[in-house]
Amino acid sequence: MKDWLILTLVLGSILTACSNDIENKGNEIIVQERIGETDQYIDLRKIDTVDQVDQVRDEIKDMKWENAVVSMNQPADFRFYFHEESKVSGLTYELWIGPSLETIELVYENKYVQLNEEKSSKLFEILIGEWSGS
Repeated sequence: MKDWLILTLVLGSILTACSNDIENKGNEIIVQERIGETDQYIDLRKIDTVDQVDQVRDEIKDMKWENAVVSMNQPADFRFYFHEESKVSGLTYELWIGPSLETIELVYENKYVQLNEEKSSKLFEILIGEWSGS
């Protein structure tokens, strides 16, 4: 019985480590934009430049995510996910432009982060294009 418990813990640790590593794999990012005031999205752009994909992956990894169940007053302005070999590879990130129009907020699963102006600008410019915040 003790051996089964140890085996279960070891396998669980391996699976957890692997699932965390898989979350943002992919050689491109698909960015979608919300259509008007609906909760439907259309593809806005595909990012397939290795440097940009790696920058986004690194930015996400370094963010200080909070565990939170978030209820926004409207669907996300944009969403994006990593894409690999004709399939979604990992999580879908939802992106809102903050009320101040100077920051962005990101949500995935039960994680939330609000970026400062500098990080908002950097990430927005990679994902969407020119930042129009102050």
